Amino acid sequence: MSNTQKKRKPKRHVDPQIQARINKEKAQAAQLEKAKQKVVIFPSENKFQPRSSPFNAAVKARNVPNEIRNSYINYQHIQREFQQKKAQCVGTLMGKAGGPCLIIGSGPSFDDILPVLHKWEGAIICSPSHASTLVKWGNAPDVIVALDYRSDFPHGMYVDDWRKYPETKLFLHPCCNQHIVQAWKWSKYYYRTLKPEDEFYDRILPIAYPQIKVHMLVFSCSIPSQIGMAKLLGYEPIFLVGCDFSIYRFRKWEYKRQKAKIFGKELPLPWSKGEWIQAAKPGPDVTNLIQADNGQWSNRIQLFYKRSMFMGLRLDRLQTFSVIGENSKYSVIYEFPTVTIEELIRDQGWKLEHKYWTPEQMVRNLERYLCGQESFPIPMVYKGQADSEDADVHFIELDDPDKHLLPVLMKYREQFNLALDPEEKAKYLLGLRDEYQEKQKAMREAHGLDPEGKEERKVSSPLRRGGGDGSDGK
Repeated sequence: MSNTQKKRKPKRHVDPQIQARINKEKAQAAQLEKAKQKVVIFPSENKFQPRSSPFNAAVKARNVPNEIRNSYINYQHIQREFQQKKAQCVGTLMGKAGGPCLIIGSGPSFDDILPVLHKWEGAIICSPSHASTLVKWGNAPDVIVALDYRSDFPHGMYVDDWRKYPETKLFLHPCCNQHIVQAWKWSKYYYRTLKPEDEFYDRILPIAYPQIKVHMLVFSCSIPSQIGMAKLLGYEPIFLVGCDFSIYRFRKWEYKRQKAKIFGKELPLPWSKGEWIQAAKPGPDVTNLIQADNGQWSNRIQLFYKRSMFMGLRLDRLQTFSVIGENSKYSVIYEFPTVTIEELIRDQGWKLEHKYWTPEQMVRNLERYLCGQESFPIPMVYKGQADSEDADVHFIELDDPDKHLLPVLMKYREQFNLALDPEEKAKYLLGLRDEYQEKQKAMREAHGLDPEGKEERKVSSPLRRGGGDGSDGK
């Protein structure tokens, strides 16, 4: 029999869906490698200094009109909720919790903890994107913090039946989308967002919603907001799970129900039986790649979010740990003490006092990163102390309008790179605070405002004290 007459081996059958997934992953890997070759790699994160001004300008143009509209649409509904005692201010829960708490992010290391999540007995705080995945793996969140005005009733919040999880609370603000405001029928608590120097958030919302007495200084993404709520409730230490700020994301689980047209919109029927479905593995976000200090890949927006988390922690000052799993190799967070998933579950977040930062170490380590990013935390004085936990902190950047501060800010960064003793540091901060405060007084006088700012924020309690560039994004 000639070679041409030999029987060919039959091709092995491959499931078309599996082959399509393999082809998609190959294409994503090739796209990532191509993007890496094009990128101008920064030798250090410190060479990439994210500026808040362009981001805040985009936020103001996009978010503010939508949030104003949402606050008007939601007004009557929220008023009825408070009158009927179906909603409360988050301030009613201040300091009423305690103990370890997981803060959930959307990075790939979130996937690592899911198989043992049901063994975690402490608190969990997440955003709407993570709620359904937590329920699927047997541990519903204690708190869902809704921040984004665009979220209607996100797919990440569709579960089999929220009535099974009565302990879960939704924290949201009046500027959230009307669908999430109206659809959530269970435990609900409101806060207000604060964007310094914006009259709508600073003056109008407190008048419209006097029942909501707590406002929170929000930053650019949900993680700082979750941390702020952990501070309000009294949780500590906190454990960052999936807070990777990388180009990869976790795989979400959603509960899919039968849909029907309701008021002209395709919506899941809440009484219909559904099934749990895991979303396809998301590909890497290769937009504006940057290599972080630890060699892992991130991008401009994720590093901007990372800096925002550091700003929030600088104000909140909570003992913070990074939870390490297999996918933590993609994380660009390397500054905090670490704990493995096994250690976390075994000790339930306790027995870690030997890894705690002292208050001085906490401030110094957080400020070292922020100063490297050209974002300078300037502590104000509270009862004669510049480093008091109750003191305001202003975050100033080098493109700040107060150009006269540039020389002293550069000196501030230079001195932080040196080993200043606490007394010398305190004296320097006091001088810097005085110079900055005098400038602020002059600016307020020029705009016909009380130089001391005594007319502001008398109607609410701040969850966070702070201000300046970088604090009003979302």
